[in-house]
Amino acid sequence: MGAEAERWTAGLLRKLGGWWSIDAVEFYDGDIDHLAVGPAHVLAVETKWTSRKIRVDDQGVHGLWCDALGQAQRSADRIERFLRTKGITQQVIPVLVLWGSGVPRLAGGYQRIGDVRVVAGAQAGEWRDRIGMLADATHDTVGVGEAIEGYVNAYDARRRGVRRPFIRPVLGLT
Repeated sequence: MGAEAERWTAGLLRKLGGWWSIDAVEFYDGDIDHLAVGPAHVLAVETKWTSRKIRVDDQGVHGLWCDALGQAQRSADRIERFLRTKGITQQVIPVLVLWGSGVPRLAGGYQRIGDVRVVAGAQAGEWRDRIGMLADATHDTVGVGEAIEGYVNAYDARRRGVRRPFIRPVLGLT
């Protein structure tokens, strides 16, 4: 269900007018589920699905099997560091999208916990417009999409070039 929830989130992000998004941005030690680049903001989006009843309050998300808030924040920090290596100073907003029968209704479909914006996927009609309106003159995302796309393409090229001589013969792959 986690993979399906990521597809649902990807579909919602594609509906943000004026935004560009990319899914599954891989790093050597993990990935970021989604990145969304808008006219004035960049979002690092993590998606979690749960059937277990959870609670969301000002102190956190309680009842999940992982530190989803920390994961969302680390994803945003990682992209900010990457962008700095390209000479781009850009705040990246961490977003956690929660899906599943255990997710409670959130007022407006949205709750901010620290720097992380927590949203209920099933309430997308309530929060998607709010995120889509994140546009102000204090941020400029020029170059961000190109830098991220360049990184993804280079990462994929390196990964395709990696040979696994011990794995292929054992599995019978050519």
